[in-house]
Amino acid sequence: MVEEIIFRRCLEGDIESVLDLWKAAEASASVTDTSHDLRLTMNSGVSLMLLAQSGGRITGSIIATFDGWRGNIYRLAVHPDYRRRGIARRLVSEAEA
Repeated sequence: MVEEIIFRRCLEGDIESVLDLWKAAEASASVTDTSHDLRLTMNSGVSLMLLAQSGGRITGSIIATFDGWRGNIYRLAVHPDYRRRGIARRLVSEAEA
């Protein structure tokens, strides 16, 4: 059976799961990998934080920002158990839309 992957915006209640995802995905640690900094990012008005979710589990993330001149993508991460399924490609596509 193929698990359905949904893509949606990050909510405040997802923050700890996102931090856990980044650890599991072995994303390079940053001093801004805190609940406080993620809340600031989510509420900045210039950032979009999207998640992939399967069966209630956060399986991927991306942060997209636009400063009026250029766009940036940060924290594209997919849980190792969910790689090679096109999740990262879809997260980038959703962030660009």
